[in-house]
Amino acid sequence: MTEPAECLKQFFGKHITLVALGDSNTEFNHWSNGRNYLTMIACNAYTRYAGITPVNSGHSGDDVKKALARLDRDVLRFHPDVVIVTLGTNDSNSSSLEEFKANYRRLLTILKEQIPAVITRTSNPAIDMKNGKEDPSWNASKPEFMAAVVEISKELNIPCLDHYSLWKASTECRYSGELIMLMGNGLHPNESGHRRFYSELAPLLGLEPDFQCEYTHLLRMQEKERGN
Repeated sequence: MTEPAECLKQFFGKHITLVALGDSNTEFNHWSNGRNYLTMIACNAYTRYAGITPVNSGHSGDDVKKALARLDRDVLRFHPDVVIVTLGTNDSNSSSLEEFKANYRRLLTILKEQIPAVITRTSNPAIDMKNGKEDPSWNASKPEFMAAVVEISKELNIPCLDHYSLWKASTECRYSGELIMLMGNGLHPNESGHRRFYSELAPLLGLEPDFQCEYTHLLRMQEKERGN
């Protein structure tokens, strides 16, 4: 089980402003019917924080260079307590790997100097909608770019949630076809895919992985009651 990020523990029990910076898999759009991992964080934030002001700074098609250009307008002016960065999906179409690394390191350095808590995420692999295997024809979420996200985050001592590796393991298992049910198309997770994103990310944020409206929450509460 992932432990809560140390940088977030200072905010437990307090109100936070959280900005999600990313591309189309952060943006509120039709692929997830507007209910994505950020709205799910906001829904369950009460389990750890006194309140949350969520700001969605996702923009379809963004790469790191575009994110840097809008950083003041879409992130820094909100003076957030926490920023979640999910970039790298589109960068192989606009940058070399070395250029991406330099720009990604620059972005994270700026954020770390000004924001109390920064968390990074890799993206899901592109999925073949016939069999649930990884689909390299999308030329997106390339493994070397996702590895660079993990590498640079570690270098800067920034907590990173590696969705790419977790989903990659699913593409290689016997039941990989079930991944199709999490996707709107080969690149964009649907609401169920964002539910998986949330469940993987929640422990890092110190949040419950399930929701009060789900039977799993009832079972968890029953187990806690029996333990008392």
